[in-house]
Amino acid sequence: MTPRPRCISVGRRKPMARHRADISVLGASSRITGNVRGAGGLRVEGSVKGEVTVDGPVEIAGGATVAGNVEGESLDLEGILEGDASVSGPIRVGARATATGTFRSSQVTIEPGARVALQLDNDFELDLGPARRGR
Repeated sequence: MTPRPRCISVGRRKPMARHRADISVLGASSRITGNVRGAGGLRVEGSVKGEVTVDGPVEIAGGATVAGNVEGESLDLEGILEGDASVSGPIRVGARATATGTFRSSQVTIEPGARVALQLDNDFELDLGPARRGR
């Protein structure tokens, strides 16, 4: 009987990224041309040229690009989105993200440093802080 080769690890091992079981991941080396549809959520780490339609949350990671419209439960944007986003829940645009298009959502958060050219299409309240009284 031939002995099995042993697996040898050198240095520190990095743990694998944990994702929810109902979220599909398009890895950093993935390049999709065409529409992406599915049940559950989607995390994009590569690039998509086409529409993304899922019934769960959508994540566009830092370094990722989506050139097309996005529909889902929510949107967490750290990369680049060139297209419209229509979600039933919140949209978060991270500090290093770039977004162009129209956002339809119940809530939109844009962190300082994000580059955006957006039209917002939603009902919202604008909180400008406590009212100031005349001097």
